[in-house]
Formats: sequence, C-alpha cells, structure tokens
Amino acid sequence: MIWSGHGAAVVAEGLRHRNQKMLFRSGVLSSALIHVTVATLLFSLYLGLLLTRPFEMGREEKVLGHWIKQHLGPGAKIMERIRVVPFYADGVPVGLPYAPLNEVLEYGVKQDAEYLVISEDQWHHPSLRMLLKQPQIPPELSLVHTINRSTESQIHKKIALYRLRERREK
Repeated sequence: MIWSGHGAAVVAEGLRHRNQKMLFRSGVLSSALIHVTVATLLFSLYLGLLLTRPFEMGREEKVLGHWIKQHLGPGAKIMERIRVVPFYADGVPVGLPYAPLNEVLEYGVKQDAEYLVISEDQWHHPSLRMLLKQPQIPPELSLVHTINRSTESQIHKKIALYRLRERREK
C-alpha cells in the first residue's frame, strides 16, 4: 500500500519534468493518481479483513481454553502455535516448533509440556496436520478433547487437544 502511494508520487514527479504541465494544472492526472491509490488501499484493507476473519479469530481456541480450565484445571503446560489456548486456560504456553511429529514430541518432553493443540487453520508440519484426520493416534499421544463444526454452533474449524505421554527409554 505504501509502495503504491510512493509509485504514484514518482510517476507524478516524472510527468511534471516532461513538460506535461497541462494535465497537472487541470488536476486530472493528480486526481486519478489519488483515486487509484485510495482504491488500492481500500481493496487491500478489504482483502485483509476477509482473509483473516478478525472478529472470529481465536474463537475455537478460546472455547478449548475454557474447556481445559474447567475440566483439567489451570496451570497446565500447553504446546500450541499461537498461544491462545494457554491464555484462556490459565496455563503455561510452550511454543510449538514447525517440525515433524517425532521432533515435536521430543521437544515437548524436554519442555515438560503436558498437552499439544493442533488446529485446522494453523501452520503445522504435515505430520502434525495428519493428527486431525488420522483415525490412529501415535502411542506417545492420547486424544483428550476435540472441538469441531458439529460440537459447537459457532465453530468453523477443527481443533484437537492431545495429552503427551513421556517416551520410555529402552
């Protein structure tokens, strides 16, 4: 958006130096550049609002956080990408790395994380995204709770809470 405004100013300055002063005296070109810049800005703003769903963002995470607080109690160490669930659960956030499932589980054990949150719309490694679709869960995890379109009327995505089990050294 800023670059389009800057580009319009550069074009206007270039046209001024090319002895095309008639257009600027009448204000036609200046007015057109302003309108194009404003239209670009408004369109970018509209797309940003449309794509990010700002009024709905975090609704599912908020519901899950309240569920954890009510059913599991506050203070749990929760590994999640955007850290909204630990906030609403009064839990302790643990960052979720973008890594394969085995590395995430090892990291979770090292960080003493108790739970792992996987959401449909968050940027996860493909091996973690499969946990939302996979009927079989790895032995290191146990499914605690799932929120999806069918369980809550205002929910638009699927989100799952898993309990991490420590790996046993052989």
